[in-house]
Order: sequence, then C-alpha cells, then structure tokens
Amino acid sequence: MKLIQRGQSNCHELRFANGNSVLFSYETVVAVSVGAISTSTTSYIGVYRTAAKYSATTTRHINAWTKTTKTLPQEELEALARLAALPLS
Repeated sequence: MKLIQRGQSNCHELRFANGNSVLFSYETVVAVSVGAISTSTTSYIGVYRTAAKYSATTTRHINAWTKTTKTLPQEELEALARLAALPLS
C-alpha cells in the first residue's frame, strides 16, 4: 500500500499492491479504480467517481485523476473503496 500526494494539496491516492486505487479529496473518498471486484450482487471493473456534488476544488481533484463518467452513490463508492484493499480473486 502506498499513499501518493497528487498535484494539489489535500488530494491523495491510496494505491494497493493488487493494483486498485482510491482517490481522496481532503478526507473524502471521491473515486475508485478497480481491476475486478465482485460482491454477492454486483461486479465492478474500471474507474468510478462519486455521484455526490462537492466543491469546485474536489471536482478538479477528480477530473485531474480520471475522465470517467461512471458514477456511484457516495455510500456505494465508499463500500467499493473498502473492497479495493482486498486481494483480487
């Protein structure tokens, strides 16, 4: 696991050994990149950003990290971030 400060202050990426990454703006999970994660009901692969609306600064943090248009509700994104640390199966 490695914490990387992105270009702006208050923007960090947590990168896991399994290749997954979580982007934080301030202390909030705002985007997740996953290779392949399955729950009992859903499979995820790719990059997801929060559907919640935050400040212009947080939006810049997200846009600098990814151009994806795939969104998830904040609660689901946070759950995906917790799963991102697990080894890929």
